Formats: sequence, C-alpha cells, structure tokens
Amino acid sequence: MFAKYYLLYDELDMSDFGKPWLHWKPIRHMKDVWNAFEKLDGDRFSILIVAEAPGPPESDVAYAGKALAVAGGKDNQYFCEAHVKEDPYASTIVRNPDVPVSYDDWVPLKRGELETFPRHQIVGREAVQEALKAFVKRGELSDKLIWKDEPEED
Repeated sequence: MFAKYYLLYDELDMSDFGKPWLHWKPIRHMKDVWNAFEKLDGDRFSILIVAEAPGPPESDVAYAGKALAVAGGKDNQYFCEAHVKEDPYASTIVRNPDVPVSYDDWVPLKRGELETFPRHQIVGREAVQEALKAFVKRGELSDKLIWKDEPEED
C-alpha cells in the first residue's frame, strides 16, 4: 500500500488537535480506511485524511508527502481533495461530472467547521471510494474521476 497512515477528525476528542500528529493511525489493511470512511457523518466525524506519513510536530501541515483528504459525509455529500504536488497547500479536487462548473451555487458542508463549497466540487460516496482505493493502494488519482487543480482555470 502507498498510503501508510490515516487521520479521522473526531470533534469530541480534539482537546489537542493543534497537535494532529498525535491522532494518526497506521493503515494495516484497506478495511482500516473503509471503517474510518464509514464514520464520516458530516457532524462529529467530518474529515478523513490518508497520507504517506504524519506531518512533523513543527509543521502546520498535518501530513508529510502526498495525501488525500475527504470532508463531509452528511446526505451523501463529500468534498475530496488530493495533495500530490510539492506545495502542500496546492490541491487537486474531484469534480462532479453531472454538475456544470459554477461559482454561483454553493453547498454547506462541514470540514471541521461549517464551510461552503461550489456544488460542482461535491461528489457522492462512490466517487470518494474510488478516490480512496486508488490513492491508498497506488498513490495515484483515479482516472475514473475528473480531477482539477485549485484554483481552477476554466
């Protein structure tokens, strides 16, 4: 497996979340990732990150190397972004092929805190499962999905 660790943001257990490296768990089997993914409810559990490694304690980035982050979960609505470039703040986002690109239609979704995302960046469970499978196993972005770098240049 490419991804070795996962982090599931638990809103009830974040007294020290300023230290995310304390919350990473090893991925022993793909079922570890599926079990964590099943907990995403868009409320108590609203962020899942799978990564090569946890970020070092002195970093403000929770992961080291490549990572895939999933947010949300309520009403089968997810935001999925990959961090696969040298710049840890640059993201590549899964786009919903059934929704036209528009920055006039926003969806509220919890990612730790309530945020809003363009509707064309909200995908369902199957898309996230495909993204997780390809990334965790091979460190790749699934070619079955549409990925766009942020900021988008459409």
